[in-house]
Amino acid sequence: MRNLKQTLLFLILFLTSALAEAQTGKLYNTENGLSSSFANQVFQDSRGFIWVATRNGLNVFDGYHFVVINRDNSGSRGFDSNYINKVEQDHQGNVLLGSNKGLLSFDGQQFHAYKIYNDQHKIVKTYVNDIVVRRNGQVLVGTSGYGILQPTGKASDYICRPVKGAFSKLKYIRRMAEDRLGRLSSCRVSCWALAPSAAMSMRVVKAVFVVFIFG
Repeated sequence: MRNLKQTLLFLILFLTSALAEAQTGKLYNTENGLSSSFANQVFQDSRGFIWVATRNGLNVFDGYHFVVINRDNSGSRGFDSNYINKVEQDHQGNVLLGSNKGLLSFDGQQFHAYKIYNDQHKIVKTYVNDIVVRRNGQVLVGTSGYGILQPTGKASDYICRPVKGAFSKLKYIRRMAEDRLGRLSSCRVSCWALAPSAAMSMRVVKAVFVVFIFG
């Protein structure tokens, strides 16, 4: 019995020590690298770099130090907003950024701002809440006021237009998600489940009118 108690005590001490060691880390803030302590998202790209979206610029961490990207940097070509909400990466390796002005793409050399058209074919600025890159490569952009947008035309055109079909009814998009069957759900006040489609001819298969937000 005594040996059993000693064994259990050893295991408890060992696990406690292991957990304590596993939880050690370093806190980053404005005093040691970050441009802002208000981070909207942390994203790791395909090369392992960490991108931190903040309200005062974009921070890229290579494992050793941060590089701060903002409008004041002479090397940040095309970077038009310091208020970054969302970071994603498309299947071509471009890093996509959602800001309070619209959508940016970084090709490894410079930033490109997308021209965003509304339903009346006029260029507008919009607050981007979410970006989803679907398994089939489609890029969808959730906005406040202009619904869901999609890049159209050639990749080098940098143009976004509203999607057609069921989602065109929703103007304020908070979050989007794709399930394992390829169905997309988008939520603000309504939740819509859509059948997978290579084109944007989306078909509603289920609609639930509830307040449901992915987050």
